[in-house]
Amino acid sequence: MPLSAGRRLGPYEILAPIGAGGMGEVYRGKDTRLDRNVAIKILPSHLSDNIDLKQRFEREARTISGLNHPHICTLHDVGDQDGINFLVMEYIEGETLASRLSKGALSLDQTLRYGMQIAEALDRAHRSGVIHRDLKPGNIMLTKSGIKLLDFGLAKFQLGMSEKAVSSVSGLATELTPHNPLTNEGTILGTVQYMSPEQLEGQDADARSDLWAFGCVLYEMATGKRAFEGKSQASIIAAIMHSQPAPMASLQPLTQPSFEHVVTTCLAKDPDERWQSAGDVRQQLQWISSASQSITLPKTVVRRNNRELFAWIVVILLMAALSFLIFLRRQPEKKSLAQVSRFTIDLPAGTELSPYDSLVLSPDGKNVAFTSLGLDRSHLWIRSLDEVEPRMLPETEDARFPFWSPDSRYVGFFAQGKLKKIEISGGSPETITDAQDARGGSWNSEGTIIFARNFYTPLYAVSHNGGNLRPVTSLKSPIASASNRWPWFLPDQKHFLYLALTSTGGNSRGQFCVGSLDDQKATCFANGSSKITYLPSGYVMYIRDSALVAQRFDVNSLHLTGNPISVVPDIGQYFSFGPSGHSPFSASDTGVLMYSKVQYPSAHVRMYDRNGVELKTFSSAGLFTEPFVSSDGQKMAINRQDATGSMDVWFLDLGRDALTRLTFNSAIVWSPVISPDASQLVYTGTRPGFGVGDLFETTTNGTGTPRLLWESDTRKLADDWSPDGSTLLVDVSSPQSRTDIWAVPMKGNEKPYPVIQTPFEETGVRFSPDGHFIAYSSDESGHPEIYVQTFPVSGQKWQISTEGGEQAQWSSDGKEIFYLSSSIDLMAVDIKSSSRFETGVPHKLFHPSIPKFLANLEGRNQFAVDPRGRFLIVSGDTTVESTQITVVQNWQSLIDSLK
Repeated sequence: MPLSAGRRLGPYEILAPIGAGGMGEVYRGKDTRLDRNVAIKILPSHLSDNIDLKQRFEREARTISGLNHPHICTLHDVGDQDGINFLVMEYIEGETLASRLSKGALSLDQTLRYGMQIAEALDRAHRSGVIHRDLKPGNIMLTKSGIKLLDFGLAKFQLGMSEKAVSSVSGLATELTPHNPLTNEGTILGTVQYMSPEQLEGQDADARSDLWAFGCVLYEMATGKRAFEGKSQASIIAAIMHSQPAPMASLQPLTQPSFEHVVTTCLAKDPDERWQSAGDVRQQLQWISSASQSITLPKTVVRRNNRELFAWIVVILLMAALSFLIFLRRQPEKKSLAQVSRFTIDLPAGTELSPYDSLVLSPDGKNVAFTSLGLDRSHLWIRSLDEVEPRMLPETEDARFPFWSPDSRYVGFFAQGKLKKIEISGGSPETITDAQDARGGSWNSEGTIIFARNFYTPLYAVSHNGGNLRPVTSLKSPIASASNRWPWFLPDQKHFLYLALTSTGGNSRGQFCVGSLDDQKATCFANGSSKITYLPSGYVMYIRDSALVAQRFDVNSLHLTGNPISVVPDIGQYFSFGPSGHSPFSASDTGVLMYSKVQYPSAHVRMYDRNGVELKTFSSAGLFTEPFVSSDGQKMAINRQDATGSMDVWFLDLGRDALTRLTFNSAIVWSPVISPDASQLVYTGTRPGFGVGDLFETTTNGTGTPRLLWESDTRKLADDWSPDGSTLLVDVSSPQSRTDIWAVPMKGNEKPYPVIQTPFEETGVRFSPDGHFIAYSSDESGHPEIYVQTFPVSGQKWQISTEGGEQAQWSSDGKEIFYLSSSIDLMAVDIKSSSRFETGVPHKLFHPSIPKFLANLEGRNQFAVDPRGRFLIVSGDTTVESTQITVVQNWQSLIDSLK
């Protein structure tokens, strides 16, 4: 029975029916929490008892949730209420391609544009092991921003259980209409007009079956006719199995032979004779599109006698040639511009670009080096531009900010507190020198590397073979700066560009400067807040107001000339969740540009029980991090980033669901910690002109002026306050060491002192409820694990986690420790500490929907536990991942065309 308007399924309200398909009814609905329209797809009640169909419905949920692409409909939620299984998907406004084709064929330009977008979506799905199996015009929505591929209800994983496409071909009585060519349940899994011969023969579908359907769609877009027609399903099946579609040129006389070749190859009866991937088809369509940009075809073609048509074409071409010759005589000679082409490359499956990840083209333009974040750690990858798949370089865990040697043979990078290099042809990384929390490097032809040793240091120079370091910039001149970073050598191999920040954090500000290897003197020439790179063409590239721009730079006067020209108008820029000034773009000496747009997902704080059941969603949305619950469980301190990128501490009243801002910093605030009596707050902030994080103390009611608690040339991140209020534990890092744990006495005049100081990285320390133990994360085993020591530290130590662990939290009774595993699972371990300390076996509670890049954000907590054992988690509303890199070839023609 159809659902009536006003019916509620969890937080979703039914508004109106949209339609019905082979896999269920679809309604327009409203997400009452986020006040947005959604599409709700429901398995009909009269079929809900069919186990096969229900499993197909559940498979649709898993399939869609694993795909994330701008041309694939987004899955928001899945639920089951009162025996009703439902999916909540993106609500898309527009018309189906089937509806549009009822009005006639599309132009070649439209066909190519939509075709490339469909191919991109299929390529993404196929790379994830997903086959659509029911691609047709009715499952393609046309929107203002392009196509959206709908309804993976018939999709299946390639490696999943085999399903035969035909159970019976006889006795079919389904009426076929242009807009609703649905199939009977139990007959054909798919839509007959777009099914491949192998599916009709009962064989398993693979990616090439989708390419057959894609060929049918391309044919129909270009001609306005279906490739295979018939009066019944039987006659359509016979045509698919034994006939060829009418030549496209016979229906549209100006069809390009290259385009017809693409379509006919898709429609080869033998799958082995078709294109073998959607990526191949996309490249073919891109080539045809680029080649056809120089000629404009009529939008419609009137069919005439062939001789008359030929005569008119000859006359038109002669007139055009004569006009062009006259034009040339009147125009000055102008250099021809190289054709600009764009395409995207996918990151390895299961990885994404985080705010700490980078991409950089080799100087010869043949390879791109990039780091990407997997489930647990980032790695360094190399992808040749003439190959399809990237390869991960060995022993490059935790790699960040790669840069190339001038001969394109080596990649320098930073990992585990070291500056390293690796030869891309093979071998293991070589350590060059120490570099904790580095911020970029550059390598000149004489073998000198300049790099930012830390995020609050000047730039240093070192030989690529190692040796002594020497500073080559100063934080005191030519401007007082908090950090020098993102260096880039100029052509003389002696001078270099860099960014001098006067403050770090969300709304970081600074200047572009030129330094020299000869001394620490520098010249600053423009305001800036991103990295800046120089190209042999005489341009520099940088980000200005979220646009990637190019501008002329005079290497003699060391100044910008002319006006900046927008190359990518909306590339964006990292704010507080990434290193200040870090920018995801790279251009080679050969005219290739690459960039990626990193988007941050909106998040809510949500409350869960230990089974992962959501108990409450707090109303305020935003970019949150580092929740800290007061000991009475009444309120929570949390960082929140505003629209400018500035981050401050806010208080969330957990009972009233009220969010109140506490700090008003001009740059960035981290790591709020509430005192045991909930009267005071300690946080990490920056002083004007200083990039390091110092400790400040303020009242939780917002009165008074914050007090500077501890200032030094080290970065300090507050972690936890002892139950008796006497001691604050802090993560401390400096250029000379990795992160250690220090104690700050909160009573008396005693100075801060180290608690755990090793060559390894120790972070995220938490007191046990009785104050006798501390739990923390350390990478002493080669990757982060959770450990416990007594407090004060006596040398006794116990390892808690076994397969990676960060962000330790104690239960209020001290009988459990919770943490996040390397796969972002919330884990629990039983603890006994009465007579002697004993630990149980770690076990998984549930998988929280913490945005991946936040879960890997320097070990900072993204969940908290209240006194009743409920989990307060920064939970992403949607999965927004950056999984593609955009490539622009001959990008400088974009600039030359504007001259």
